[in-house]
Amino acid sequence: MSEYFCTEHQTPFFKRGAMKTYAHPIGEKGVDGKYEGWCNMPEGQEPIPKEEKHGLVEEAVRQGAQVTGSTDDVRLRSMAVAYAKDMVCHGVLEKDKMGEQANWFLRYMLNIK
Repeated sequence: MSEYFCTEHQTPFFKRGAMKTYAHPIGEKGVDGKYEGWCNMPEGQEPIPKEEKHGLVEEAVRQGAQVTGSTDDVRLRSMAVAYAKDMVCHGVLEKDKMGEQANWFLRYMLNIK
């Protein structure tokens, strides 16, 4: 997961290929395969230290976030834990709610109510 996070849109920034700055797409992809727009990371944003990110993943698992199962389940569970961890890193979520939020993300991705 990215060490940069957009607090306005509650999503991580990323940088791939020929991208000059960190950014994330806004809106849905159109029929042409392009997004409605992009949100660029503001200059000077500080990254989250990797040590802090790894510790938060361990904390999410301790709180009950599951990261084992079938290959597809593991991928989705890992994403759910990473999203919750990023929310804590950026002050959007309290640390003691991380496991609960990761499980909510997983239920959302699996379309479980």
